[in-house]
Amino acid sequence: MKKIVAFIILFSSQLIIANSILPISECYSYYTPNYYKVLVKDNKVVFQHTIKDPNNISYVSRETIVLDSINSTDFKIITEDQSTILFSTIDGHFIAEKDSYEIQRQGVSKVADNNIISQTAGTNFFCKRGSWYYITPIKYTKELNERKIKNMPENLEFLLADALREGALYKNKESVYIFNYDSLSFKKIKNLNGSQVKYEKINPHLKEHFLYDDNTFYYLDFDEYIDYTDQFVSNNKFTSLKNAEIVYHNYGYNISINTNDGIVWMYLKSNNTDKDGNLKKSSQ
Repeated sequence: MKKIVAFIILFSSQLIIANSILPISECYSYYTPNYYKVLVKDNKVVFQHTIKDPNNISYVSRETIVLDSINSTDFKIITEDQSTILFSTIDGHFIAEKDSYEIQRQGVSKVADNNIISQTAGTNFFCKRGSWYYITPIKYTKELNERKIKNMPENLEFLLADALREGALYKNKESVYIFNYDSLSFKKIKNLNGSQVKYEKINPHLKEHFLYDDNTFYYLDFDEYIDYTDQFVSNNKFTSLKNAEIVYHNYGYNISINTNDGIVWMYLKSNNTDKDGNLKKSSQ
């Protein structure tokens, strides 16, 4: 009996130790997250690239590149997106690509002196001397591609990149817009309130999102966006999406949307609509 008790204690202690150890991934070539920063260190502007293990704690590597040609005085990060970082110093506004190879060989690209730029939106829109331009780095050079924008919405903020093939999403207090890179044009997404809008990535491997405000609900799958609002409002218990909670279940890609008004709506990856094209739902 004593041996059995001792075995249970030993097994339990080993289990506790095993659960407390953070696993190191088997292959660093995949799934290792990359982090990019531009910061001031020892009075110099530096570009920093950090690679971590998927546990987000263990470091794989860290590379620091000093940007010698840029004065660090009045350094400020303005904004960033998935591919670039926009920052300014006393020398002007600069775009840094999140690419160590580019930074090592080409450095960063200067957009303009500070007194020429009056406004920015996201990392690529600049108001210069009263006119708006869409400005992007040209690969493998320090040059920039600069194109003039017509009918620029006011007070624009970046919302989401790479969610739709058609373009990136931006917003202001009134609306949500799709910006088409080729035509340099903005298109409103109907009925979305920019001051309320939220988004949720619903698939870690594919470009699928929910995009919604208090009263409107869209599903985005990169090639298209579908308005499911009517599916919600058709139920007389539905009141609002303001307090909606999106819950991911452990099995499959099933997702529930609890609107906290007595209804739980189910998004089923394999079959998210019934035979009539209605989003499936279930009562609480």
